[in-house]
Amino acid sequence: MNTKFCVCTLTHDSHDRANYLKQTITTFMNSTNFSEKIDWYILSNGINDELLSVFEWAKKTYSNDVNWNIDINEINVGVGAGINQLHTKALHYEYIFFLEGDWVSLPPHVSGHSNNWLHNSIKLLDENLSLDQIQFRRYLDDLDERQYGYEYWIRSENIKEIVNNGDAFMILHYRSYQNPPCLYRTKSLFDKQVFPLTEYFDENGIPLEIKGNPEWGKAEMAADDIKTVQTAWLYLGNFVHCDSWYYDENWDLLKEDNFGCGKYPHGVSSCKYGYIFPGHYFCSVCSVTQSIHDLYNHNETFVDNVIPLLETDMSKDEILKELKPIITNPTINSAEYINHEMYKNKKMNRGESHIQKN
Repeated sequence: MNTKFCVCTLTHDSHDRANYLKQTITTFMNSTNFSEKIDWYILSNGINDELLSVFEWAKKTYSNDVNWNIDINEINVGVGAGINQLHTKALHYEYIFFLEGDWVSLPPHVSGHSNNWLHNSIKLLDENLSLDQIQFRRYLDDLDERQYGYEYWIRSENIKEIVNNGDAFMILHYRSYQNPPCLYRTKSLFDKQVFPLTEYFDENGIPLEIKGNPEWGKAEMAADDIKTVQTAWLYLGNFVHCDSWYYDENWDLLKEDNFGCGKYPHGVSSCKYGYIFPGHYFCSVCSVTQSIHDLYNHNETFVDNVIPLLETDMSKDEILKELKPIITNPTINSAEYINHEMYKNKKMNRGESHIQKN
């Protein structure tokens, strides 16, 4: 019986979740090497015909590679309660890879990692017993940063070391548990009381942690308050959120759209921060003297100096004239690089792909 590792996935019955789940399964299987058949647990908070169809498709398509264990709740009991329910099936595994059913696993040629990234992640935990978890989120752009606080935990003072065992990992002094794709040492996160997550029900037993309610996301926020978790991050990450992903699995089109300056190659992305869609005006205040650890300063310069200019009626030349004394040793030639019309009067922008144009 395999007790080393399993995958746990939570999904629910709202719009597009069936398509997202199928994409989550397909991209994970296509981007990952496995030495043996894996155990995969799925819990659906609520059910519909589309999700049932995806479950049957998964069993038929990957029966040689995956031992499927699929459970269904008649109603959505919430994220925290759903994750806790998944854990009741997986507590005997040393490691759990938690993968909600709305994440795209970028293939190696896109992410810049090897197809052994999961094996190397397990190896890292095996060889570093103080580590509790490894996180895998890839940040799309500066908007992602402002929403999720990426800049704060990649500062130099928070980096314990960078190791490479076939894939590169940042070992961090501090990074709390988050629900995005994460491999964790099961016993450690229970011992540190990250799990079980807080569950939210009213006095009549009605679930409250449902999207649209004030309680939405509270279980994750409560876990985030626990600051003793020892964390690594797969360098620049290899999972992106389906809600903000326009390409499905059209990797050639992503390459053709060619976001980034081309000076910091890591897979398809050529941004020092790993952004898939770095904004042109955000890039205008990028300096070659800054590293990934200087994202806080870069973002502060962008927010304080660039965004206000984009909210005026100034032309591109006028904006660039204002920016020139702000940035020394620029990474790009802004006059040639920036598509001004695409960004005018927009505080942030995820780029203009062929898909968005059409």
